[in-house]
Amino acid sequence: AEPLVRSILEGLTPQAAVVKLTARELAPLATRVEPVYSASYGEMPIGREVAAWSAAPRLDGLAVPPPNRFIPTDLSIKARGASTAQGGGGGAARRVKPALLLNTDSVRLHFLQDERFGRPKAFAFVSLRTPQLYESAAAAAQAELYAALLSDALQDVTYQAARAGLSA
Repeated sequence: AEPLVRSILEGLTPQAAVVKLTARELAPLATRVEPVYSASYGEMPIGREVAAWSAAPRLDGLAVPPPNRFIPTDLSIKARGASTAQGGGGGAARRVKPALLLNTDSVRLHFLQDERFGRPKAFAFVSLRTPQLYESAAAAAQAELYAALLSDALQDVTYQAARAGLSA
């Protein structure tokens, strides 16, 4: 995919730019009519501007962002029938139970393969429950502060996830 992206970026030059200006003050210059929508428009030479854009210095630090690890590269769907059936009857009455992958004192991790929509999807739910959070006002305030600091620390990662179409 990188060669394709590079070839697209190489085509993004000032010489290939199409600039659209919309303003009532420009109405006298709109001497042409678009045939499908009958919209008035005009064209103006912008050679001086293109030359200035072409001569502009490159900005250090301006680059294509690094690959987003949340954008999948393998979009194939796992084979149907990978989930555990619960109860008899099968067919539409069949109920599906997630597989328990990890069960410890502090973590329970389940997995359920989608067999209905045929789209890869993930969902994560994190809940911290402990009576120590409510022992005192100070403990509750510290827990709130910790949650805010954790949210701030995860901001870069959650931003990348949101750009990939994931949401909380």
